[in-house]
Amino acid sequence: MLLDSTDMRILYILVRDARTPFRQIAKELGIGESTVYVRIRKLLDMGILKGFTAIVDLDKLGYGVMAFIEVKVKPQVLGGITGRITGVKGVVEVYEVSGEYPLIAKVVASNNAELSRIIDDIGRIEGVDSLNVRYVLRKISYEASSLEVQRIIKELV
Repeated sequence: MLLDSTDMRILYILVRDARTPFRQIAKELGIGESTVYVRIRKLLDMGILKGFTAIVDLDKLGYGVMAFIEVKVKPQVLGGITGRITGVKGVVEVYEVSGEYPLIAKVVASNNAELSRIIDDIGRIEGVDSLNVRYVLRKISYEASSLEVQRIIKELV
């Protein structure tokens, strides 16, 4: 992974605002617009930059109920179950973690009845031994991952 300070500064700008035009990035960094294009293409090709995405406030779209569901499965069925969990409507992220419950699913719902349906759907998947549900009472930080990425990139520049 051969990244220089220009690449890192481009990443920093894009994490701050992915809609920043190439022209503005070029001006801010004192480089040509074509250089910005080539550098971003390289970051995409290397898989460092995964794409450009909008951050949606699901709560404002009516999905104000959130939970983390710890999923206990036997190790031999772990790989086959992850795809089935991600296919459940309402599941937005799935993580493989250490511990007694090797999977954690982040789920959102419009109300408690829908959340109950999601929990039931995951619990009915063959190979799932048990679930431990953690209801989110209050969201404390927003876009923490973007803020953390900005901090890391700033330290590397």
